[in-house]
Amino acid sequence: MRSRRIAAGTGRRQLVWRLCVVSLLFLAGCSAGEEGDGRSEITISMVEDADTLDPTFGQTFGGRYVFMHMCEKLYDLTPELEIVPQLAAAQPEVSADGLTVTIGLREGVVFNDGEPFNAEAVKTSLDRHREIEGSARAGELTPVREVRVVDANTVELSLTQPYAPLTAILADRSGMIMSAAKLAELGENFTQEPICVGPYTLTERVVGDRIVLDKSERYYDADKIHIDRVVMRPIPDDTVRVTNLRSGDIDIIDRIPTTQYGGLESAEGITVETMPSLGFDTLMLNTAAGPFQDVRVREAFELALDREEINKTVYGGLHTTSCQPFPSASPYFLDNLTCPQRNATAAAKLLAQAGVSTPVPINLVLLNNTLSVRRGELIQAQAAQAGFEVNVRPTEVGTLINDAASGNFDAVVLTWSGRADPDGNLATFEHTDGGQNFGKASTPEIDASIEAARRVTNPAERATAYADAWELARQRHSEIVLMNPNLLAGWRDQIQGLQLVPDGLIRLKGVSLRDNASGSGR
Repeated sequence: MRSRRIAAGTGRRQLVWRLCVVSLLFLAGCSAGEEGDGRSEITISMVEDADTLDPTFGQTFGGRYVFMHMCEKLYDLTPELEIVPQLAAAQPEVSADGLTVTIGLREGVVFNDGEPFNAEAVKTSLDRHREIEGSARAGELTPVREVRVVDANTVELSLTQPYAPLTAILADRSGMIMSAAKLAELGENFTQEPICVGPYTLTERVVGDRIVLDKSERYYDADKIHIDRVVMRPIPDDTVRVTNLRSGDIDIIDRIPTTQYGGLESAEGITVETMPSLGFDTLMLNTAAGPFQDVRVREAFELALDREEINKTVYGGLHTTSCQPFPSASPYFLDNLTCPQRNATAAAKLLAQAGVSTPVPINLVLLNNTLSVRRGELIQAQAAQAGFEVNVRPTEVGTLINDAASGNFDAVVLTWSGRADPDGNLATFEHTDGGQNFGKASTPEIDASIEAARRVTNPAERATAYADAWELARQRHSEIVLMNPNLLAGWRDQIQGLQLVPDGLIRLKGVSLRDNASGSGR
């Protein structure tokens, strides 16, 4: 038996456990993961907090991590990278010319406020994603000209061009449907009381400390949800996260630090699992202001870096060095792509050609966690040998996003959890209107290449089209992909039925807690 903390950190939970120990023969329902009232609870760690709990504006992995449990999408992703219906009733029907997409909706579903889920609600959310000022979804929904209600359970999307990535896009935040009633009530303050269709609904949020979700009895698939309460705690400190997993204060840890993965593999009572992810870590360079306005300086910075040394020194070689946005888990991975090797001499020559004074000052923004800072310091040391003076500025996720969006950086390290469709990994960063194009890079030829790739539906031809688009983007040097992280997840053995998906998002449908006394799931 192990001690656990209740979400609010009160002593009630601890008292219940003491009573369980004293009265073990007489009390029922005291197995790990239960509150005193018999309700089951788990705690999940997050490397970063969510930014906003509004799918239209959210831009962080932390936000997606929370949305997975409370805001379902029209489509979802399987462990095999298959896109399957979630709130949609079936795969979309696409007209012969590719300009009309018809989506049938799941019937008999209600939002967690009791309002009906229907075509009007879908139209309201999709129009908001497309049109509201400041939307982080607008760029990926640009080809959608209009959303029409066909009947109560059918919507029709009119497109300006054939758009092959659309289904995959609707399997992420652009496909999250919010309660129209709650949107009308709260507007841009929806994040304060977000209501969607989902297995859980928000009970409490203390920014930087916890997000508490409780099981929704209105959820259409509630009989497959076996855990009553989920507490999500942002814990950026790697050592603290691992210590809490070992002690049982945390049940699931989403990203095990590579320095401690080996120790957890042999730890009693803990399951660890790894698999290639869809994501990548990239350095976004500010092309609109500062030293990286000159492409020669951008190329020099890339030549100053040694990706292999970063992976081995900081991450123990447990991740995959990469220089492309298509990870090895993706069918669009470019097998024959050769990454540029570090060449400090060539980098220094490019700086001389650019006519800049050395050392070139670089403001590098990154997340404030142990391995992120260590990587920043290694980048600092490598770049110094080529004529750069890097100032490493660690910050929490909200400030990082704000600084990136406002252009308050020269270089910013972004960890992208990845998408199943190549467009989500490329256009998001490289297209002028990309939602993560914080460096404001804009090249008509690259935009045209991406837009042409979006119109291609044949898989082999799509692979060629996106490879061509990436080759053009590489020559611009507006981002420097560093690596493709592997998923390194761990959980207490009481957690049963958990299955990883390459997008790195924990899904709790079908997951249960094992009863220590009987060994059965519940």
